[in-house]
Amino acid sequence: MPRKKNSPGPTSTEQADQINNQPAPGPTIEETASKELWDRLEKEPGMWYVYFERYRRMRNRDLNVLYEKEKQRYLYNRGTLQEFPALSGWKTAARNYHWKERVAAFDEWRINQDRKAEQELRFEAATKTSKLLTTFQTKLLEYVNSEQFLINDGVKFSDIIKAIQMVSEQLRIQHEGLPVQVMKMQFGSLSDQELLDYITGNNEE
Repeated sequence: MPRKKNSPGPTSTEQADQINNQPAPGPTIEETASKELWDRLEKEPGMWYVYFERYRRMRNRDLNVLYEKEKQRYLYNRGTLQEFPALSGWKTAARNYHWKERVAAFDEWRINQDRKAEQELRFEAATKTSKLLTTFQTKLLEYVNSEQFLINDGVKFSDIIKAIQMVSEQLRIQHEGLPVQVMKMQFGSLSDQELLDYITGNNEE
């Protein structure tokens, strides 16, 4: 007889929830509207909810595969399959307790959560980039209006125009929701000479 070990499988009490191991008719989807569909349903036996959770967590959901795995787990833990539900009982439970509809609802929720997290990260990055670009643009305009620009023969006005156009284009792309080049430079801390080097490309190694 296989040795027994502690395992997070259904308990004997949960097994006793079933009469002849046949699941009772489950609630309708409408009756579960007050909670998440993948939560335990009203009157859903603990045993079948444990199995549903394992089904939901499967990478490639297959009721027959789960049934065989759980049968082997049960035999290993209990040493007998006398009270283990037949495959027909599993199929009835999956139908009565809306396994397909519930995992579909969970998948949709998970996708929306991932999309929301991605949007939040993109918004955070876009906000930071906007601040950097705006700072860069401000320093450019301040330089154009400074005396240093008037006396500095090494900087062409066309360089300033190109830099401003670059900033404007990046801001436009960003507001349209398209990817932008990550701006790692902290423009607010640049000296006038560093700003000029950046504009004219003299900062390249």
